[in-house]
Amino acid sequence: MIAISSFQSLYPTFLKSIGFYNIYYSFYFQLIITLFMINLIACTISLIPKTKGLFEVPIKAQKNFKFKNIEGKKEHLKLLLKAKKLFFYEKNSVILVHKYPIRKFAVYFIHLSILIIAVGALITSLFGFRGVLILKNNKPTNIVYLANSSMIHLPFYIESKSFSIKYYKKGSIPKEYKTTGFIVDNNKKIPFHIRVNHPFKYKGIWFYQSSYMPKKSQTFINISVNSNTIKLYLDKPQKIGNIVLYIKNLQYYNSKFVANLYVFTPKGFANGWLFEHQSVNVAGNNIHFSNAHESFVSIISASKDPGSYIILLGFILIGLSSFLILLPYKRKVYAILQK
Repeated sequence: MIAISSFQSLYPTFLKSIGFYNIYYSFYFQLIITLFMINLIACTISLIPKTKGLFEVPIKAQKNFKFKNIEGKKEHLKLLLKAKKLFFYEKNSVILVHKYPIRKFAVYFIHLSILIIAVGALITSLFGFRGVLILKNNKPTNIVYLANSSMIHLPFYIESKSFSIKYYKKGSIPKEYKTTGFIVDNNKKIPFHIRVNHPFKYKGIWFYQSSYMPKKSQTFINISVNSNTIKLYLDKPQKIGNIVLYIKNLQYYNSKFVANLYVFTPKGFANGWLFEHQSVNVAGNNIHFSNAHESFVSIISASKDPGSYIILLGFILIGLSSFLILLPYKRKVYAILQK
């Protein structure tokens, strides 16, 4: 059991040390991409001699050839085919002729496309980042927290002025949440509005409304115990009379607040969900939930992807290369030479 517990405690640390939580920006990911590019280039170079053989410099056909035998006619025919830039090969007395296999170039274009995509991924891995900003109202910040628990500083600040949530009429699922504020850059304040699925871009960095979390120091309910009203803050137990009240969670359901309330009495404790404007009697104490006040911290994702357009170019090129593969490979013409 001790060995298992030690492994469980060391396992996340090990994953973090190898960059597992930020894999696309890790050193070994960059190394794998680099080795893959070298391998792809080597494979492409190895194909060049075979392809080059299909496109030899045409020999100009000579005129007024006189043939004494079948071999002379065959050689003259080959010269004419080369002059017309046609590809051919022979077997016994049959010569197979077709246009140069243009489709052969599709392999090179596909290799080039994959190489471009890999270059774009490497550029993003080396010079890009992905993380989150935690925005508190009226507190500018430029710190981006990355997945590997490190952080970077933006060359400008982001200040949140307000954060709001709209819920569906039935249920506790948020319908929309958005942040309004300013980008502070060299004493300039640039207003922004960001909400779910409506990001904005500034200086090559994309910002997305990612999530939110309650600000415990400013989230509370007004609750009365035997007509004595207090403000009960989230995750902060408070004693009133001979009982202790504690809120573990506060949600919004069917247009009303609902609190997960714990009541500790000398005889034990009770737990349950208490709706706004609802009363309950616990061990002879009348508890009434009057109303609530929520305050949130906005969480915004920040992403810089300098290789995205290069990757897009690679995907476009690989799509065009796929059409090239569909071209007819051979257009056959048979020339049969007889004595």
